[in-house]
Amino acid sequence: MEITKSQIEEINRECPYEQGIFREPWGIPVHIKEPVVYMRWETGGMTGGNCWNDATPHPYVSNDPIPKFKVLDIILRQFKPNISYLHM
Repeated sequence: MEITKSQIEEINRECPYEQGIFREPWGIPVHIKEPVVYMRWETGGMTGGNCWNDATPHPYVSNDPIPKFKVLDIILRQFKPNISYLHM
């Protein structure tokens, strides 16, 4: 079974920010061209700095908890509503 564009749009409307079904989302290898189920969150990184090198970049850590992978639940509820995973 192939997922349609309208099904993808419906699923993505229900998803939280940075989750959904995307083609070539940020961080996925460029050779993968088909739609992927995707979730992204930040654990930290570098901030600051600029193109003139007059601001020093510095590391930061995000204390945000790992979000629930809600897109997976949405997809399963739509296509396999009786799967035991949803009843746990």
